[in-house]
Amino acid sequence: MKNRFVSGIPRRRMATAVAVAAASLAAGQAMAFQIPTAEGSDVEIRWDNTVKYNVGVRTKGRDASIYNTWLHNGSDGKFDKGDLVTNRVDLLSELDFVVKKNYGFRLSGAAWYDAAYNDKFEGNPALSALPSPYAGNRYTDTVKRYYTKSGELLDAFVFGRVDIGDVPVNVKFGRHTIYWGESLFSPIHGVSYSQGPVDFRKALATPGSEAKELFLPLSQLSAQAQINDTVSVAAQYYLEWAPYRLPEGGTYLSSADPFFAGGTNVFGTPYLGDRSGNNPGNRGSWGVNTKLTPEWLQATVGLYYRHFDDKVPTILANPAGYMYNAYAQDVRLWGVSVSKQISGIAFGAELVRRDNGALNTLGGSSQIARGSTWHGLVNALAYVGKTAVFDSATLMAELSYSRLAHVDEGSKALFSGDKYGACSGVKSGCSTDSAYGISATFTPTWFQALPSVDITMPIHYDIGLKGNSPVPFGGNENSGTWSIGVGAEYMAKYKFDLAYTNYFGNYLRAADGTVSAFNGNAAISDRSWLSFTFKTTF
Repeated sequence: MKNRFVSGIPRRRMATAVAVAAASLAAGQAMAFQIPTAEGSDVEIRWDNTVKYNVGVRTKGRDASIYNTWLHNGSDGKFDKGDLVTNRVDLLSELDFVVKKNYGFRLSGAAWYDAAYNDKFEGNPALSALPSPYAGNRYTDTVKRYYTKSGELLDAFVFGRVDIGDVPVNVKFGRHTIYWGESLFSPIHGVSYSQGPVDFRKALATPGSEAKELFLPLSQLSAQAQINDTVSVAAQYYLEWAPYRLPEGGTYLSSADPFFAGGTNVFGTPYLGDRSGNNPGNRGSWGVNTKLTPEWLQATVGLYYRHFDDKVPTILANPAGYMYNAYAQDVRLWGVSVSKQISGIAFGAELVRRDNGALNTLGGSSQIARGSTWHGLVNALAYVGKTAVFDSATLMAELSYSRLAHVDEGSKALFSGDKYGACSGVKSGCSTDSAYGISATFTPTWFQALPSVDITMPIHYDIGLKGNSPVPFGGNENSGTWSIGVGAEYMAKYKFDLAYTNYFGNYLRAADGTVSAFNGNAAISDRSWLSFTFKTTF
């Protein structure tokens, strides 16, 4: 079984969630509740609680080819057309304690409950004679935790500013999140790749999630120094490692039933996932960057170097007779970014080189295919003023690109590349030497469309234009998503959003009509859904 069969996560939809999350992160703490302190005190205490309710309905019936395929039947069979695919309440609580605006600590945590999910794996009854990926058709503890009810600590760090001569240095220590670069949509092709784990489970299951919920913090030491008006430097050193959270098998937006956390099986072969004991250690990943803003250029240039252990899994087979998640260690990344405003439009670009990184690897391999790749992206963010149709609008668009530089010696037989021998066909998900795709979101706004109510209508479309990326989750030809929604914000405090999302991609049928191979989002192409979200902060 080839890893291309398990790479059909709606990755562009994920990228959209990351872009929205980044915008939320930049928005800051406008809704935070400030706790009164003594008059004249240098202490500021903010406590912010966000409650979100989300309900979603499946709008498309099951595709017989997908539903009758063992690899996909549970994820497709969990809910039918008209069923609630999520009925979830989330709470995000944040506490900030700041002294003299320069020192303090931050704590945040999340809790959730989804009434649409039980602990049962519910596949196609016609395939009941085949082994279930889940023992006793019961979800593992990991799936039950993240899809039914639980909670977790997010941020937990202290921060402070020290002046070294005339140079201010800001330092953070503890669980926090840092992302570098100019990417709007892509979590894969920029300098921030694998800089921290991203909770794609929650991004897909809970539209409207904020960055503080999606970007998972890790324990680390980070520092940023403003050398002068045109030069700044930053660095980070990790004290913790954790993988990306990907949609689990047998849940609504998963494309492959046995994967990813583990505790399942693949046609009777134990799949340990992250339980194998082969995960990278907590320490050893680090990075540095320099930002330059020369007056003559009227732009900001970033230079980056990172040495890290990957957080995106490759599924390997152990000769002892089980499968597990492996992660490329000691990956090296060099990058450069440029951001500049031209005629009121914010442009960004990145060029990245990754060495010793993971390539798409053939299923059944006992080692990760390793090699070097180039990655690039160009994006634009434009604000449109009042027109006869809307009061204002934002347009975000990004073109991403990846290219195989070379496959390391010893990895050519492992690489799931088109025409590399064991893999053939773009529609089968085989990697090509290069790939590029585009993502765009247009959001018109009508202020005070009703008394105290602002209305928005976000429209998103993304597609892999040509080729399948040589790296995991890097994008696939003719695969993508589109969505359209309408949102209302009452008194700048209560948000209501209605959204329709659809996925598309290519798959190949075997003689019996089942799916023999697929590309990108094809395995979830029958899982369009309509969601409603209410969110408020107090």
